[in-house]
Formats: sequence, structure tokens, C-alpha cells
Amino acid sequence: MYTTEPFQIEGEDIILGIFGSSSFINIKKGEGRDVRSAAIKRIVQVLQSINPKLVYITPSAGVGLHLTTVLRYLRIPYILVSPSKGHFNRFTKKNKLLLNRAVKSCKAVIVVNNIRANLLNVMKLEEKTEDFIITNSDLILSIYGSERTKLEKNRHDKLTDIEKDVIFLNYSM
Repeated sequence: MYTTEPFQIEGEDIILGIFGSSSFINIKKGEGRDVRSAAIKRIVQVLQSINPKLVYITPSAGVGLHLTTVLRYLRIPYILVSPSKGHFNRFTKKNKLLLNRAVKSCKAVIVVNNIRANLLNVMKLEEKTEDFIITNSDLILSIYGSERTKLEKNRHDKLTDIEKDVIFLNYSM
């Protein structure tokens, strides 16, 4: 069981920022349904322990998008944070179905940058989105698996250096 006691956070006023890896299970590493079920159980335990009053999350493909279903199930209010206009246009059909459910259940959708992403600005736009979530949250939860992309490694390093409490949760362990 996880506790927020080491973070000296009390009350029901916790605003949680969540970051997640771009894949929820890595089939190439032998992760399957068992890993996913254990991961969801661990994530639910952490969220119930924190009991946030609000969550900021970018529903990117992978953990972030699937986590909106868990938040909905736990009745934890959340705000979707989009890096830019059209950010979700490149989603697969399956991910668009999950996104539509997430949008219908969220408190609000915030578009951090009022411009369209392109190859030249996508990293900068995502960094501004991370900064928005970090600034507006009391506590950060970073969920990752057995393998991280360069962007996710950079985010991990960034979160290690911030002056807020951060919970790093490796779902593949």
C-alpha cells in the first residue's frame, strides 16, 4: 500500500498532476494482460491513497489515455490538458473512442498553446504543457514502464529536479 505521509500532504485539497509513458504495456518485453492488471491495481491503490480533489492529465496514447478510464471509475475529477490545437487528430480509431469518453467525463479541456503543432515546435509545445501541469499541481505522479522514450527520460530527469514532491511509479515491476 502506498501512502502520501512521506510527502507531508494532508487533507482533501490535493491537486495531482499525472504524466505517463506512451505505451501501457510492452509486448516486446513480455508484458501482457497480467502486467497490465497488476499495473492498474497498483495505480488504483496510489490514487486512492492520495485521494486528489482534482487531476491534471494529458490523455496521450498509452498510460495517460487509459488512466482517464481509471479516474472515471474512481470518480476522481480530472481536467484534460492538450499541448496544442489538433493534438489528438493523429490518434488511432481505438484511441479516439477512449478520448471521446474521457472528454465527456472531464471537468474541462485546457489547450495550453493556441497554435498547431508541427515537426519544428512539437517538443516545445509538450514542454510548455508539462510546465503547466507542474505549476498547477501540488503533487506529481509519473507512471512509466520497462522502456522509456527519449522524451520520457527527459521528463523523468526534469521531474527529479523540481521542488515539488513526485511519485515515480514503475508499473512493470
